[in-house]
Amino acid sequence: QLFYTSFCYFFVLHRQKTINIISLMCDAASITAAHDPCQYAKDHCGDEFEVVPFIDYYYCNFGEGPLRIVITIVFAIVFVAVVFNFLGSTADTYLGPTLEAISKELKLSDAIAGVTLLALANGASDVISGIVAGGKASGGFDIAVGGLFGACLFTITCVLANCIMGAG
Repeated sequence: QLFYTSFCYFFVLHRQKTINIISLMCDAASITAAHDPCQYAKDHCGDEFEVVPFIDYYYCNFGEGPLRIVITIVFAIVFVAVVFNFLGSTADTYLGPTLEAISKELKLSDAIAGVTLLALANGASDVISGIVAGGKASGGFDIAVGGLFGACLFTITCVLANCIMGAG
């Protein structure tokens, strides 16, 4: 653990010339080793997330022991279900009619419109989030590259595997 923290410290210091020491102290081992994990998380991990302080919720509001894990899993499942519901309803309300109107205007068949326009609409969010993340001062480039490679690897492994299993 000490070697890993030292390696991260020197790598980030060499790369960015400045470092936030507080973010290096905000890991699971440091938090659980503290006398009061809740207070430690509030003091040292407050700026890890910009909108929702997940670490504070985990160590301060979700209980202790196995109850904490169960609440976290239930919260994660509900969160993913709500996000997929929002994504599906947004695509159904906005993306479908827009693609249909564009394909009628360009006189494209349904197959060609699905292959070209839907692929462009699907990739646009990755490109835009990569551009936005790349413009951030600290760690933006790493986030952009990681997001783009992660999306690509997910598509190659999961989607392609499901297509192959469904075809044969």
